[in-house]
Amino acid sequence: MLIMLRWLQIVLAWRVVLDTGVHVYETNSITGHRRVRRYAVGVYQPVDLGWIETGFFTLAPPPPSGGSAGRR
Repeated sequence: MLIMLRWLQIVLAWRVVLDTGVHVYETNSITGHRRVRRYAVGVYQPVDLGWIETGFFTLAPPPPSGGSAGRR
């Protein structure tokens, strides 16, 4: 019974670290494992493998969009 409760704690311990709009970067607060889940379909964004290995984000943030914000 205790093993099952411990397993359930680990399964429910995933916390979102960063949401990029394409990927969700998560870390497990008990085990320290990291994972990246993709939830947007039809778009491409590279995964920051440096974060998976070290825990630090290495990719630069995306550039601002070329939309009409601030233009007249």
